[in-house]
Amino acid sequence: MASYAYDVQPDGSVKHKRLFADLHDIPAGQESGADGMALDREDRVYITTVAGVQVFDHRGGYLGTIKFPRQAANVAFAGPDKRTLYATAREGVYRLKMIAQGPDRPGK
Repeated sequence: MASYAYDVQPDGSVKHKRLFADLHDIPAGQESGADGMALDREDRVYITTVAGVQVFDHRGGYLGTIKFPRQAANVAFAGPDKRTLYATAREGVYRLKMIAQGPDRPGK
């Protein structure tokens, strides 16, 4: 399964669809469940999938998967130093202390 990138135009429209990353460990015949997304200060991309929160570098290179007991639907960095990764699931919220740090700006 693939994840795509687009160039966002000043008017909010998108152009130039291109492959960003290949999602990993998605069971055959199943949707990826790719939904939530967050960035860290090093421009790594965190994408929630059925396999876990998959992490990619800014070029789309796969770095690994963070697994949680339940499928995460959304993900964000928070806390006073933005070094806690929160992942929401239908059954609750998971948090994980990270070495990586969330972006140095408001929002995700």
